[in-house]
Amino acid sequence: MSALIPRLFVIGLVALTLGGTARADFFVGNPTSTGSGADNWQFALNSLDNNRYIRGAGGFSFDMYRTVDRVRAGDALATMASPWAVGDFILGMGGVILGAPNLTGSVRIVSKFTSFTKGQFTASTNPSPNGNGAGNFSNGDGGIGAVLIGNTPGAVTAANAGMLLTPTTAFQWDGGLAGPNGLTISPDTARYVYQVNGSGLLKSWEVLLNVTKLNSQNTGLLAPDYDGHWNQSLQRGTSNTLYTDTINQHSPLPPTLVALVGGAGLLGLGRRLRRGA
Repeated sequence: MSALIPRLFVIGLVALTLGGTARADFFVGNPTSTGSGADNWQFALNSLDNNRYIRGAGGFSFDMYRTVDRVRAGDALATMASPWAVGDFILGMGGVILGAPNLTGSVRIVSKFTSFTKGQFTASTNPSPNGNGAGNFSNGDGGIGAVLIGNTPGAVTAANAGMLLTPTTAFQWDGGLAGPNGLTISPDTARYVYQVNGSGLLKSWEVLLNVTKLNSQNTGLLAPDYDGHWNQSLQRGTSNTLYTDTINQHSPLPPTLVALVGGAGLLGLGRRLRRGA
């Protein structure tokens, strides 16, 4: 019976994503939005909470969310320029700003996806702003195969709010063999979308990693998965101090997925898909 679980993962997810009605607004830049399928976004606590805060003196308070899904027929991901294929496996990391954390128009959204077996990000034993946790990408804290997706300072604008955008930074950690940030991967492997407040500053965001497209690049590296301890970072410009790194740890599966796979977890699903199981 246990041998059937990997196939149930795939069959259940395909049924969920291909058999339902089309939703062109599934990812809209706010993981709490009803229009973005909020039942599939799982809350993962606040960026400054104990056992979540890693390091950085930015003091940026944001609630973290994560999801797992596939590209659905009719979704914006399947109809955008350079569309993703229906059925592609997606990992999503998002956040919602709380209060007025002194962000500016130069904010950077940096999301680091890892696998369960390799991710080594660790929380701080000190409260903000004196974090002593491990959150770097280039020194391997994300583990071999970790993926970093980021935008450049100034890229968050009111004019582009709600649009699916291609990141400017995309790396997969290979131990530093290809450079200080690892192997450069195609930016088309990811998309990000955000919303802004009345002042035009970042209010919420969603970063999407297409694991299917990542694996098609044949990097030979372990792909991130849903059970990894991911790292969500917000940075003000290129400052080395005004940032907040936080562990985005997974929560229970979305109810729709629990019903389809009988409550089993998604541990290693990315790896099974990579092997063609």
